[in-house]
Amino acid sequence: MRIALAQMRIETGRKSANMVRALSLIDKACDMEPAPDLVVLPECCDLGNLSAESADLVEPVGGTFAESLAAKAREMGVHVLAGLAERHGQAVYSAAVLFDVDGDVLLRQRGISIDSAADGGVVPGDRIQVKRTPFGTLGVQLSADLALDCITKCLRMMGASIVLAPCAWACEPGHEAEQLQRVQGCLARHAGSTGLSIVCVNGVGECDDATASSTVRRYGASLAYGPDGQALLVGPLNEEALLAVDLSSQAETSGGTRVSRGK
Repeated sequence: MRIALAQMRIETGRKSANMVRALSLIDKACDMEPAPDLVVLPECCDLGNLSAESADLVEPVGGTFAESLAAKAREMGVHVLAGLAERHGQAVYSAAVLFDVDGDVLLRQRGISIDSAADGGVVPGDRIQVKRTPFGTLGVQLSADLALDCITKCLRMMGASIVLAPCAWACEPGHEAEQLQRVQGCLARHAGSTGLSIVCVNGVGECDDATASSTVRRYGASLAYGPDGQALLVGPLNEEALLAVDLSSQAETSGGTRVSRGK
């Protein structure tokens, strides 16, 4: 399985600009040789932040941003996984949506580990799931959920061979190296202890968050780890990049989704 990691620049609150950039990166990824089976975009690549200021811009799955990604997946004949803000009624979620080559939604995962101080009506998801595909069984975790090894272990027990993680890692400028070291240690442990391949795609750009006391920015450094806990790929810091990694996984011909639902 070949995965393209679209480490894109995200502008907070500028949905149209982010959409243009995301679609362009998918086009460029599909021009790679060999072409990828899947393109992964960062968490909240549509809006950048989930906050009270951005709440009015959040759409349901099926809104303009998601539909544009679905159409691009269909046009290019590629699977696309994107981290998107999702509205469902009055609730707002940090979600990841997987589109197949026909532009249909194969899987939607909502972030579970949510900062209790987060504003804008952000609430946690209540289930995890895996999806069987022609190139293996996939699980999805959002960036904060990667700190919870219990979720990774559950995805493995549910049959996942690869975990895909749209991420929103950010820190104050000058602290990227120490932050990256912590993340790398966490992912190496999770991959090595579960035998999973883990692919994480982070964005770049400043987080324009009115609640933050200092400048915080997404620092890139997208990562891929093999099932032995060894790093396969480390993306550049603080710059947009299009990366690719080849993973071995047990192909499965039957479709289907397994769901573990909270109460």
